[in-house]
Amino acid sequence: MVWSFQFIHYLCGMWRAAVSGPILFVLYIIDITALIESYGLSCHLYAGDTQVDGSCPVAAVDTLSSNVSACVRAISSWATSSRLLLNPDKTETLWCATIHNRNTDC
Repeated sequence: MVWSFQFIHYLCGMWRAAVSGPILFVLYIIDITALIESYGLSCHLYAGDTQVDGSCPVAAVDTLSSNVSACVRAISSWATSSRLLLNPDKTETLWCATIHNRNTDC
């Protein structure tokens, strides 16, 4: 198989190609991983979706909740500065606990 490439000079924008698209997307959003980890959380990235994960002992629930809230605000700011949009209609929180550690007042 013979590959042929043609170079074109662009003044602005991003050129598109089957291979470069995913690579450029990863390079574009790689900062979000460091941002999330700076709040003591971990993340999973898939296509345009980002899942933020955290866990804690019962005594640290308030701290984790504050960290998650601050992280979401920071992600929203990062998205705005990166010309992206955080969709509040698709932003969800899932809180899990064992039956022994649940606060039934929540």
